[in-house]
Amino acid sequence: MHGLLAAAEHWQQQPQQELDIDQSIAELTEDLNEASAQQVLSALKEYENQKGLLPSNGYALRGNAYILLGKPEAAVQAFESGCKADPGRFDLKINHGGALLATGEMEAALSVLRNVYKNQINLLATNEKTALLRNLAAAEAKEGDLKAALELRMEWLIENPNGQPTEKWLHWVQQGLAEHQPSETKNQALILLRKLHELLPVEKTVTEALAETLENFGLYQEASLLYRKLLRPQLSETTPFNS
Repeated sequence: MHGLLAAAEHWQQQPQQELDIDQSIAELTEDLNEASAQQVLSALKEYENQKGLLPSNGYALRGNAYILLGKPEAAVQAFESGCKADPGRFDLKINHGGALLATGEMEAALSVLRNVYKNQINLLATNEKTALLRNLAAAEAKEGDLKAALELRMEWLIENPNGQPTEKWLHWVQQGLAEHQPSETKNQALILLRKLHELLPVEKTVTEALAETLENFGLYQEASLLYRKLLRPQLSETTPFNS
């Protein structure tokens, strides 16, 4: 908590001096967790009272603090202010969309996230890209477009195979394979499952799921090869992704 206390004291004790706001916000960001979130918000408010506004990284920090406190509506406002302060910050746009998703504002969330995906995905850092794919996939699924969600999760799996436990990837596959889903959604689920097996070729749960799915699709020869593979002792219940 040293950074948090130092930043707060600096702002409170030296209101007339030009402050190194970026350094102070960096210290607050480093200390941010659920227990410190309210204190971080107080420190940011102190600076805002002195200067009249926050820089974009201050709004980003405020939004993240509100998320930790379970106040997504307030986080939406903070991230929106940050986007206005610095329209070029992709992380703020992604977090804005994620906060809108958390409040149930699906149309607004999809508008924000789809815009970033369409126009800026190739400019994103890896962590920003995976955050965008995660949030947009969740939004598409909640809006009922499971095929689009599976396509996005396919990109996410390729970008960051360790982004979710194997059981979670399989859960999303099974959602897409549900009996009531249209054939194009089931086909996309199979594509995702094939990629998961490619990345985890000796994990038993993935091989079992793929073998059963191929059999259900009528691809009996390919399924038979996998069933034979399941008899081999080297298959593992919990195998990490290949690096």
